[in-house]
Amino acid sequence: RELLEWRRRQHMLARQKNYAEAQRIKKIADKLEDKERKSCENMSGGAFSRKDGQFRNQQQAELQALLKRIDARRKEHLKQRTLDSKRLLQRNRNVQAVLESKQAAESSATFMEIRKNLMQSTTQVAAR
Repeated sequence: RELLEWRRRQHMLARQKNYAEAQRIKKIADKLEDKERKSCENMSGGAFSRKDGQFRNQQQAELQALLKRIDARRKEHLKQRTLDSKRLLQRNRNVQAVLESKQAAESSATFMEIRKNLMQSTTQVAAR
């Protein structure tokens, strides 16, 4: 308002051909305008900085939430992988134990068969 009033006086003095006084009023109005412009820039700059800070904080919070989710899923994946590995190792141990018992049984049966054959051979040789 004050600036508009100064500009109005400046134009009125210029119409009245009082150029020296109009020039003096113009300088006062220019200073007032600069002062108001700087004040507006500071206010808008502060608001912009505040909004920028809020935006950055929001993004940082979202990033932290995502990193937390990633970490939780990574731990869950590693836990599942460990569990699967233990199951597979136990399965392999069980299969190996079964195969070893079968091999032992077959080996024992084969040795028994060989002994039986040897016994028969020795009795036949002795009978001749």
